[in-house]
Amino acid sequence: MNNDNLSKTIIIAGGATGGHFFPALTLAHELIHQHGITHIIMVVNEKAKLLQNHIPLDFFTPLEKKKNGESKFDGTVIEKGEKISSINNNSLTGLRYEYLPTLKRSRNIFMCMYTLIKAFIMSWRLISRVHPDVVVGFGSSVSVPLIITGWLQSVPTIIHEQNVIWGLANKLLYFFTKKVAISFPPGENQRRKEKIVYTGNLIRHDILDYIKNVRLSAEEKVNKKYTVLIVGGSQGACFINDVVIGMLAMLNEEERNMVRIQHILGERGHDTVYKEQYDKLDIEYYLYSFYFDITKLYKETDIVISRAGAGTLFEIMAFGIPSILIPYPYAGAHQYENASYVYTRGAALIFEQSDISPIQLKDALFSLIRNGEQWSVMRSRSKECAHLNGHELLAREVIKLL
Repeated sequence: MNNDNLSKTIIIAGGATGGHFFPALTLAHELIHQHGITHIIMVVNEKAKLLQNHIPLDFFTPLEKKKNGESKFDGTVIEKGEKISSINNNSLTGLRYEYLPTLKRSRNIFMCMYTLIKAFIMSWRLISRVHPDVVVGFGSSVSVPLIITGWLQSVPTIIHEQNVIWGLANKLLYFFTKKVAISFPPGENQRRKEKIVYTGNLIRHDILDYIKNVRLSAEEKVNKKYTVLIVGGSQGACFINDVVIGMLAMLNEEERNMVRIQHILGERGHDTVYKEQYDKLDIEYYLYSFYFDITKLYKETDIVISRAGAGTLFEIMAFGIPSILIPYPYAGAHQYENASYVYTRGAALIFEQSDISPIQLKDALFSLIRNGEQWSVMRSRSKECAHLNGHELLAREVIKLL
């Protein structure tokens, strides 16, 4: 740990979804604990408060205690109930929360321009006030005003792209950064290779701690029931929720006794409605709107049914879990390319949302359950795809810019 870093300030711009938010949080944790950075400002979307409220109060622990008992860490820490630097619905609001129209959803061009201009003005003021040494962006419109205003004020900038296909924000921000970190291996047609650094995606430290301390076996399953985890990302996926319910309703008694279901519905998952439907199925199930300590679920999961966001995929591969992926078909269809990366390596099955039906999902799931050899091979292939040091590599790139 370099004591020279104690006086450094870093701004990290995340986003509203777990795919942007948790990698940003993981980088902050790495910079604090391994590199001694004591001034970190997390800038997020107002919608990220849903994620923020699930973060345990001890997620960030002090680097060390002073003799008088005070923490040596005095940076901005995300804790439940505390205010943080935030971009509310894509507009920077400093150290408080407020609601503003979302650029992507507003049809009023004047309101969009107002929100955009306000975001840039408040980004400029924030950077002028705190004089950061580096600004880091994780994509989404949250990063755009901060990276560009940082560049205009000659602050070193770096962005991280989580997906195979770059998001629109990072495609733009490429021209305003010194480095671009990517999660998947670079392709043949990659942009300026001297600017690109392959780090992999960032996996939360609590997940990595478990994986490093527990030997995950790829041997044949011994438990009678297969535990199936259904997850649609941090915000849930109504389509997956519905098709899974439809699939489970088709199971006979023997098939129902072969599985236990762990289902993360998402914050907007209408828990009561789905619970009523599950109660009619006569199946072992557990429903959650959100589950921060996802390690507890992954370590007992045999098969995952999921979207194909990069964050979820890297976690699945870290645990070596075979998966059935139903990529989100919108947002540039980037999830399909993510899923294809895993599929071509024999670690997952892919179904497009327009093609999947409850009967097709049932056939795919029970083909894995009834074919232990295929399940074991996919488990091994999934582990081979794992990339566990993205947080270390990205943190080093950030430190190089100080």
